[in-house]
Order: sequence, then C-alpha cells, then structure tokens
Amino acid sequence: MLRSPAFTLIEIVLVIALLVLILAFAAPIGWSFVAQNDLDVSVSVAAQNLRRAQALTAAGYGGSGWGVELQSGQVILFQGSSFAGRNPDFDEVYNFPESLNVGGAGEVDFQPLTGLPALPALLTFSNSESQTANITVNDIGMVSY
Repeated sequence: MLRSPAFTLIEIVLVIALLVLILAFAAPIGWSFVAQNDLDVSVSVAAQNLRRAQALTAAGYGGSGWGVELQSGQVILFQGSSFAGRNPDFDEVYNFPESLNVGGAGEVDFQPLTGLPALPALLTFSNSESQTANITVNDIGMVSY
C-alpha cells in the first residue's frame, strides 16, 4: 500500500508556531521603525516650513511677515506678524501623526525684509516610542535639526 506524501498535523502546528514566534519578535521592531519614520518626516516637514516662512518674509512676499504655528497634530504656515493676526486665506496646513507630541515654542515669526526670527526658538518633537528630535532656530535665522 503506497502512502501519498502529505503534511502531518504536527508539522503544520510547528510551522504555524514558528511563524507566530517570528512575528512576535518582528512586530515591535516594525512599530519602532514606523514611529521613527513618522518622527523624521514630521521634523523635516516642520523645518521645511520654517525655512519657507523665512524665505517668503525676506522676499517681502505679500507685504508682511510670515511665520509657522506648531500645534499638536499639525504645522501651519501663515502670513502675518503673528498667528493671532494672520490672514487665514494664506494658511498652509500640514498634519502630523496623532502619536507625535510637539513642545517648545509654538509659534515662530520672521521679521519682514530681514527674515530674522522675532525670537530664537527650540521645538521638541517626541513620539510614543520615547524617541525625540529637536529643531532650533537661532537669532540669525538658521534652522537646524
């Protein structure tokens, strides 16, 4: 009597158990990678908006200063001398992942024609994995992270 080759129940259970074990170790690494990527992209977008606000201000675009407002979950590029006195028609809003926290100066304004910041600023970004990144705007307007 010939038996056809087939998998036994024990072999199938062992393969499934091995796959579950591999996923159990890989999932935290994957989540950490996604959290770090979200942090890196968000910091890059915020720094890009700060540099854009500075360039628009120095160029005199719109006849007034420009600035950036950082709130939990979003960054807003605005036209005006302050966020409260801005022209909302020119707002550009970029959303961050909800797991990201933003701290430090919430608003960075640039002075017309010179492009210098009204005040130096330190912005701190952190995620649920306790990873952090900082953006600094020094007194001559250099944006670094």
